[in-house]
Amino acid sequence: GVVGQIKNGKTTLLNALIFGKPLLPVAATPMTASLSYITEGDETIEVEFFSQEDWEDIKELANRDNEDEQTIYAKEIINKAREIEQIDKLLGKSQTIKPNQIQDYAGSEGKYTPIVKALTIKVPSKKLEVADFVDTPGLNDPVISREFRAREFLSEADVVIVILNAGRPFDEADKDLLFNKIRTVGTGKVVVVMNKKDLVLENEGEEERALGYIKEKFYVEVNEIESENKIIAEVLRSAPFVSFCSLWALLG
Repeated sequence: GVVGQIKNGKTTLLNALIFGKPLLPVAATPMTASLSYITEGDETIEVEFFSQEDWEDIKELANRDNEDEQTIYAKEIINKAREIEQIDKLLGKSQTIKPNQIQDYAGSEGKYTPIVKALTIKVPSKKLEVADFVDTPGLNDPVISREFRAREFLSEADVVIVILNAGRPFDEADKDLLFNKIRTVGTGKVVVVMNKKDLVLENEGEEERALGYIKEKFYVEVNEIESENKIIAEVLRSAPFVSFCSLWALLG
C-alpha cells in the first residue's frame, strides 16, 4: 500500500519503480487521485465507476453549506461531472480501457475522471510477480466509499509505504496520516520514503547532511508521540528509512 499527501510524489514514485515511464497520471487534487490496484498480467486497465449510491452520497455532501475540504472537493466532482453525457448509464458499471486512454479516466482534465472510483491496472512485470501495489488517494478522501476501500486494502497490506515530502517533512497532515490514520488500519510494517530529496540538497549541499536533517525531524516527532501511542511509535522507529527523488528516478 502506498500513501501520502497530494503532491508528495506517490504517483511519480510508482511510475519510476514499476513502469519506468509516466503511465499513471499525476493527481492535482483529491478529486483526481484515483485508487489504483496494480498487479501482474496482460496489459489492461479496468475502470470501476461510482455506484448510484456513491453518487447520491457525493451530491449530498456537495449540497452542504460547510466549506470544509470534503465539501469543496465534492462540489468540484459534481461540477466537473456535468460535462459527462448519459452519466446514469455509467454509474455502477465497469469497463476495460487501453493504457493510452488512462488520461481520460484518471488525468486531471479527464472527461470521466470525476466518476471513477478505482482502477485495476495489469502490466507484465517481473516486479509485480513478487508484489502487488495499491496507490491510495488518501485516508481523508472526500468520497467515503473510496476511503473505505483504501482502508480495506491497507488493512490487508503486508507493508505500507508512506511518502513524505523532504522539502516540508512532517506538517500536520503528515502527522495525522502516520500517527492516527495508519494506526487505525492496523498496519504493522511501515517503510518511510522521504521523497523530493533534491529540495533539501539545494539547502544542505550534500546528501548525507540532507538525510541527517530529514531523519532528525522524523525522530523528534516520533519521540513526541511515544507517550500518546507507544506501539505506533515503535513501528515508526523501526521502519526502514529511504531518501529518494522519484523525478530523478523517472528521468533516469
